[in-house]
Amino acid sequence: MVPMKELPVIACSLDEAGQAARVGEFRALLADAQDLERTQEGARFRLPAARAGEVRALLAQEQECCAFWEFTVTERDDAVMVEARAPAEAAPLVDRLFIER
Repeated sequence: MVPMKELPVIACSLDEAGQAARVGEFRALLADAQDLERTQEGARFRLPAARAGEVRALLAQEQECCAFWEFTVTERDDAVMVEARAPAEAAPLVDRLFIER
């Protein structure tokens, strides 16, 4: 039996309007994303390094309302790379935030 604290909780504290606004924020952020792809556990993409602060701020906001996310942000001289991972139950949300345009 898996202890309760290890089970992923797929929940969002935003209301419907907040969720719609957040989707819009992600679509704006990803408008010029490069190498955007769906992965088995989520999605990954690359943006210009100048947008690193914006990326980190939005990901922090998303993690506040949806604590199940795991984000890895890697900054290089010319780019910021992001890998987003979520439990399998969150696959529709991965698609809504990162893949659907």
